Amino acid sequence: MVASTGKVGLGTVFKVGDGESPEVFTPVVNVTAINLSGRSVEEVDFTHLASTGGFREFRPGFKDPGEIKITCHYNP
Repeated sequence: MVASTGKVGLGTVFKVGDGESPEVFTPVVNVTAINLSGRSVEEVDFTHLASTGGFREFRPGFKDPGEIKITCHYNP
């Protein structure tokens, strides 16, 4: 049986960059959950009459980064 390569989210740190060069990332404190959704890559059809084996051919196109939602405790 192959050992799992999964990881537990415990210890994950969410950081926000300042957009400068070199970029500095500051951790967001008291984060309780991080949810990623909607990430996708468009597939562009590159099929032609000489495609191998008669199968359709696809290549990656535009990417949609989706959304990141974080839940945290507010501590003024």
